[in-house]
This record gives sequence, C-alpha cells and structure tokens, in this order.
Amino acid sequence: MAETTSSPSNIRILHRRDAVQGYMHPDVQKKTPHFHYLCELILNVGGSADFNISGTVYHIEPGSILLINNMENHFIISHSEGYDRYTARFSNEVLASDIHDPVLLSIFKQRTPGFSHHYVCTPQETAHYAHLLDIMVNEYKLQRPYWDHLVTTKLMDILVGMYRNNPHAFPGTRNQDNQNLIYHIQNYIESHLDEDLRLDTLADKFFISKFYLSHSFKAVTGYGFKEYVITARLSKAKDMLLRSSDEIQKISYTVGFKSPSHFIRSFKAMEGISPLQYRNQGK
Repeated sequence: MAETTSSPSNIRILHRRDAVQGYMHPDVQKKTPHFHYLCELILNVGGSADFNISGTVYHIEPGSILLINNMENHFIISHSEGYDRYTARFSNEVLASDIHDPVLLSIFKQRTPGFSHHYVCTPQETAHYAHLLDIMVNEYKLQRPYWDHLVTTKLMDILVGMYRNNPHAFPGTRNQDNQNLIYHIQNYIESHLDEDLRLDTLADKFFISKFYLSHSFKAVTGYGFKEYVITARLSKAKDMLLRSSDEIQKISYTVGFKSPSHFIRSFKAMEGISPLQYRNQGK
C-alpha cells in the first residue's frame, strides 16, 4: 500500500531560528536571486527582513506572511540577525492534487492587478499558524505514514484561516471572467510542458476563442500567454539544472523547447547567463 504520494523534493518544511545562513547575505542574494520550483509560504515570527519579489519590495516584521510561486525570482535585500521564520514549500502537483481549490490556490497561482505577496496576520493568527507549522515541521522531519497528507491538511487550515480573515488577499475572489478556467489551463500547462502549448491549441482544447483566452489569461495571471509558457518551462529547467546531472540537450527537450539553441537563447534572455553558468553558479 502506498502510504505516501509525495517525496521530500515536492514538499519542504523548515523552521529556521538560528543565525542567518551565509547564502542569505544580501550581497549573495542580489547576485543570485533565490529560486525554487516550489510554491512557498514564509511566516516571519521574529526579527525583520526586506524581500524583493519579481521587482516589488516588501518589508516584513513578526506576523508577516509572504506567498511566492514557482515562477517568481526573489531575493533578500536586508535582514536582522535574529530573523526567525518558517518556510513551507509545495510543488504545483501536490497543491493541485491535495488542495485543488481554485480560490485558495489563487494566492499562489494568480496575479491579478493589485495583488500583494505580503499578508499581515493578527497576533492570534500568527500564534495559530506557527502552531500548525510546528506540526508540519515535525511531520516533515519524521516522515511517518501519511505525513504528506497531514502536512497539506495543515496548509489547507492556514489558507482557510487567511481567507476567512482577509478574503480579498486571494485573487480568486475578484471574479475575473473565466478565472476558474484559467486556473485549470495553468495546471494543464505545468503538467504538459513538453507538449504543444500554443495559444490556438489550448483555446481549441478548452473550447474558447484564442483572443478571449489571451485577454483572460493576462488579466488573471499577470502574464501574457506566451510569456507564461516560456517562464514555466524555464522555471522547470532551472530546477533540473540544480537538482539533476542531465545534459542541457535533454533538459531543453524535457521542458518543451524544440532545440537546445532555442532553450539557451531563451534562458539567457530571462536570466542573463547561460544554463551551464546557472548550474555552476548554483553548486
């Protein structure tokens, strides 16, 4: 019987309250923006920090939550030595299969106008979410039967609590046209990166006009359709570059580029360095 459906590479839960690690020094962070092929929730419970997430700067104090998706580069501008925080990271696959609620997951997946990555908790919320994250940290460490299911259940508890206290923090409450449909198209893209993901192809598959899909997709996700597909592919490629020893050619085809040269050009255009330089820099 398969008691666990997720591997530690798809879920990562930590409580970091020691001295801030060297890789988090602002000079290091600015040189190499932080990245995970996982959606991330950070709860700050001590000290302060300034984060740059895709060009927007947030100052966080105790009780701050940051929500970052798998396509957003981010780095720390400054932090206090006592910076005490929980980090909970989940792959899109885990979120889609275990939570699968478009409104709750919209806080990770959708970036409508006015969206903020920064959620401010009440003192009661902070204590409650820290307690839930303590349970999640322990389950992640021990990995007893069904640990992954329990961890995602606790994440659901946090998201529901946040929604009840501030539903407007969730883009899914803004009633954009076809918002649920765009959510499902996002999931389709992320699970079919190696396939034909042209605008007209997906419009036909989901029975809508390609012009309407293009307009709705930008309004809901904050990305143009083509930009989203390329960014999703490069996001997966970055993960493979850091976590595997696969050759560049294999990675390029796995994430849906028609040729390694196209992959390298696209990677350089987005990251400013080649895939090989990115891999070497991340070692």
